[in-house]
Amino acid sequence: DIEISDDKLKGSDTLDISFDNEKIPLGNLVINKIDSYSAKPIENVEFEIYKVSNLEIPIKKVITDIDGKAEITGLQIGDYLIKEVNTPSGYHKLKVDQIVTIEDSKATSVTIKNDPLRSIIVKKLDKNNPTLLLPGAVFSLRNGNNENVGENLITGQDGKVVFNLLEFGNYKLKEIT
Repeated sequence: DIEISDDKLKGSDTLDISFDNEKIPLGNLVINKIDSYSAKPIENVEFEIYKVSNLEIPIKKVITDIDGKAEITGLQIGDYLIKEVNTPSGYHKLKVDQIVTIEDSKATSVTIKNDPLRSIIVKKLDKNNPTLLLPGAVFSLRNGNNENVGENLITGQDGKVVFNLLEFGNYKLKEIT
């Protein structure tokens, strides 16, 4: 409390008042985005950063660089949610957002991994000579929801056909011809 009265100040006297502001501790966040199997960095992945106390409005948006890194500086200490906005091409969507705690004047590093989508390679073999691969066989593939994920793919000269970019799950393979 500051009291100013005629008893304390006379005429044109001035009163010097100073305030000491408490420095707000800040920290940094480094996001490392990698392939879960090869550990190679994944670039151009966008993240939104939210203060856990307010999950409606992101406080920052960042995109990973060629090294799979994104850095946010000057964050107040506390808990933050990291949300992957775009799933990188060829990868599974993350099922859970990441929560991190920023501590006083420290850099917090978090590694977020994405599982790559899978492929199925089908080989058409001769029944009587299993070393002979057969070209021209036609296959279709349906997922566990009976949705078509590959239709009328034909084995090449090597007797193989590849179904790419598949999510984890169960599939039904059918030979058409």
